[in-house]
Amino acid sequence: MPRHQIANGITASRILFIPGLIYAAGTGSRDGFALIFAIQLGVDWLDGIVARRLKITSELGRKLDTWVDFFVWAAAITSFIVLMEDELRTLVDEYPLLFVTPFITASLLHGTAYYYLRRPSTMHLYSAKLTGGMILVLMAVMLLDRFYLLLGGLTTAIAVLYHLEGIVIYGLLKAHTDENITSIVQVRKHLQREKE
Repeated sequence: MPRHQIANGITASRILFIPGLIYAAGTGSRDGFALIFAIQLGVDWLDGIVARRLKITSELGRKLDTWVDFFVWAAAITSFIVLMEDELRTLVDEYPLLFVTPFITASLLHGTAYYYLRRPSTMHLYSAKLTGGMILVLMAVMLLDRFYLLLGGLTTAIAVLYHLEGIVIYGLLKAHTDENITSIVQVRKHLQREKE
């Protein structure tokens, strides 16, 4: 494999974890699911490190990472729902706003992105990474047969703030939105430079 494709190869290899996640969920193996998902997260972390250390970042790599993230997270969340169906059903009945609110704001975020760019949102906001981290903590806690309302509420609040931040960014930058934007602060600085 050519040197400039090493990170992309690592990124693409994460797709291979999807069947394992699905199998673990289908067989009810919480430990198997947690192990496969943790290894996949390590590989996700590794591809970014390799790309930056070898100075082989590219537009293709960023797009590949975005799409692999989408498919792996979709498989992981779907598998988690299958694995934890009974527990989640109870939580949705007891705390529907924890689930409905971020679903609505995520739909608005992707709808806004589609309106301006004709594609779903693919921004790499810091708030998105924080949301992902909170979801991981929540999933880990639930795999240990626990649920803390404060953790669930905090995860929901952070997810909603991430979605709202993205909506505002799309509204400000419209069709000029770059998926490498990291925060509303970065956008504000960019808009100030344009005025000068």
